[in-house]
Amino acid sequence: MKKIIFMLLMSLIFTSCSSLRKKETAMLNVQEKQSLVVLLEEIKGEFYQNRTEKLKEVLSPSLRNTLAKNELDKIDFSRVKVFSSQPEFTGREAANTIALNYGSETTYFQIQYILEGEKWKITEFKERR
Repeated sequence: MKKIIFMLLMSLIFTSCSSLRKKETAMLNVQEKQSLVVLLEEIKGEFYQNRTEKLKEVLSPSLRNTLAKNELDKIDFSRVKVFSSQPEFTGREAANTIALNYGSETTYFQIQYILEGEKWKITEFKERR
């Protein structure tokens, strides 16, 4: 009985945290696309100074992103080299891959963005294998 209640509670939490938004098909203009590229360069610049304020600011509020914010404070980014692909745009969303290289190890992340109003937000931040 406890397992069933626990599973129902967990499914309720994850369902409420998911993004079930209506897909917008409006195309982005050049200025909006360029603003994401500028944002990515600002975040990379902060990484080299071992700061993550801009990254934390653009993470959308979700349980997964909140946990990611807490983990970011534990990492020393001053020794990490950051490489990123050009964002691919679909409607009001974008996605790209980021590689964090520290020493001889490289970790890849698939990142998805959405344009909310005039600001880009990171909606999904997951490690890619």
